[in-house]
Amino acid sequence: MNRLRIIAPMITVLLIAGSEIFAAQPSATEEDVLALESSALAGQREAIRSLFILQTRSDGSVSEHIDILLGSTIRKYPQVFLEELKSADRKVNMGALVGNTGPSLVDRFEDQAMELKGRRDALLTVRDASLIEVRDACIRELDRQIVSTVRP
Repeated sequence: MNRLRIIAPMITVLLIAGSEIFAAQPSATEEDVLALESSALAGQREAIRSLFILQTRSDGSVSEHIDILLGSTIRKYPQVFLEELKSADRKVNMGALVGNTGPSLVDRFEDQAMELKGRRDALLTVRDASLIEVRDACIRELDRQIVSTVRP
């Protein structure tokens, strides 16, 4: 049985014989991201997956907003974040994805470092062998950014 459902205003999913097929859509908008924000921050897998999909059709401030949201899910939902990052199966800007702490921490270097360390610590709780490679890539980037936030 085929089904069609809307995840967010610009994402249509067609379920055919148990496989999800995501329909090509125009560029992602801020409204698309806002429609998913609260669900993603609550750890809902489908919203996090949808943000990874939207990221492929975004640029500029929309892309940055998606990076901030996805990065914000790491501390509470590290396993879901890693699973969806791995399943996205595409090249990402790892620095922006795991290290963008958003406008509230701009020029607050100690707070940025604390947030990044919290993300790192959360990722280290994930022990699933199938996620170790992607987890360690995230941790390497976080370590690089933590060092760069330390000011003399």
